[in-house]
Amino acid sequence: MKFKIHIKPLAAALLLVSAPVYAAWPVSVVASAPMTQFITMHWIPFVTNLEITLQQLGAAINSSAQQISSAVQSASEAERNLAVKQAYNERLYQARNAVQVPSSICVESASGGASPASAGATRNRTSIEGGGGGASLSTLNEASNLLVNGPAEPSDIAALQTANSTSEFCSPSDAARYGGTNVCPAANTEMPAADKRVASVLIGAGPYGKTEDATFTQEQADVARLYVRNATRRNVAPQLEKGEADTAAGQAYIGTSTQYQSMISAAEQPAIEAIANRMPVPSTEQFINDALETPSAQSYWNATASDEAKDTDTVSYRELEKFEVGRRYGNVAYGQDLQGMSGDNLIRELIRVESLNAHLTLGLKQQLEQANIISGQQLASIARTEYEPILQSQLQAIYGSQ
Repeated sequence: MKFKIHIKPLAAALLLVSAPVYAAWPVSVVASAPMTQFITMHWIPFVTNLEITLQQLGAAINSSAQQISSAVQSASEAERNLAVKQAYNERLYQARNAVQVPSSICVESASGGASPASAGATRNRTSIEGGGGGASLSTLNEASNLLVNGPAEPSDIAALQTANSTSEFCSPSDAARYGGTNVCPAANTEMPAADKRVASVLIGAGPYGKTEDATFTQEQADVARLYVRNATRRNVAPQLEKGEADTAAGQAYIGTSTQYQSMISAAEQPAIEAIANRMPVPSTEQFINDALETPSAQSYWNATASDEAKDTDTVSYRELEKFEVGRRYGNVAYGQDLQGMSGDNLIRELIRVESLNAHLTLGLKQQLEQANIISGQQLASIARTEYEPILQSQLQAIYGSQ
């Protein structure tokens, strides 16, 4: 006898779909014909479509997840590559600014030559004061004692020596008046009136209308010294003989002459120093050659250097300072160099400029010091002129009352 189990349609459908094929107990399910038809026509297709939909949904989710993961990975790689590139560029920039030696570094050598050049100019000055300086003109050698603290000649002899030197520098206007004489054999068109023009000290002896020679030739330096002799160191009394100097009156005369010479030394000091500063200093050759490795400095040198500097590659203390200042202030090529600098390079160049300004300011201070010394001596001379007659008169009154 068989037992028939009647179940509800939904339960039967679930059993048909989900019941394992290996059920422990055999179950016989008998459905009615309408139920079987319902399941066959509606439920099984529904479950099949649901399974397909779930599979598609899962595939879509997996595909979306892969796309998101791929996008995240691509973004991460791009960000990492960007960070690496930025770090590389930063290290390259730092290395370039910290390690690269710009061409303008050569100016440090030129600026560093200021002290040796100054020392060389001082040696030139003391050499001139001692009667040296490599004079090439015979007339200057004959009258060199008029430029230094040496024995003085009588005024008439000193005047003849001046006329002798003047004959070598007779100007065209002088030649028109007394040309052909001993004092003006012929007009000198190369250095007319050079021994009586202050331009011989400031810009160098030469023809009218010339430009400045910041480094003098030996002849220009000699002519400048002649000018100082004529303008400043003029004798007012002759030198005593040995027998005359041994008397009491002679000793007083020498003492007074010494006082006069000390005043003249201060009076001629600025001019002598100006000449010494314009005489070549051999130690500057190295610094100039280093500086000229920079194209902008080379172009400025070609345009402004004196003939003597170009011929010898050595400059005077005056021309070194002029070159260092001018190649920055008056040099368009240097402006292009400056625009190409950045970071530490630009800072270093600014420090060089400040150092140069400090050096020039120190030079001004030294000149003011010299001017103050001369001003003090002028004040002392004025005081003597004013008070010496008064004191002499009072002294005579004291002597008369005794």
